[in-house]
Amino acid sequence: MNSIQGGVFQQDNCRPHTAVVTQHALQRVDMSPWPARSPDLSPIEHVWDIIGRQLQRHQQPALTVPVQCNRHGTPSHKLTSGTCSTQCMHV
Repeated sequence: MNSIQGGVFQQDNCRPHTAVVTQHALQRVDMSPWPARSPDLSPIEHVWDIIGRQLQRHQQPALTVPVQCNRHGTPSHKLTSGTCSTQCMHV
């Protein structure tokens, strides 16, 4: 990772990245701290927020995936490529 000139590895502290063996390997790498689930650095977090808000609009939550799909289709079905592109451009 250090072979990329000007490159910086961002540690998001995701559970697999905090394993002892991983931490040992990362001691040789220049890193920048990065909070897990950081929407400003990870556009997918904006998409998960959109999906979460769609699911919360209903007073009685669907208890199973089939019930959810029968009600409204899958939440991601309502996402457009334009929405996803817009979220990626904000990074």
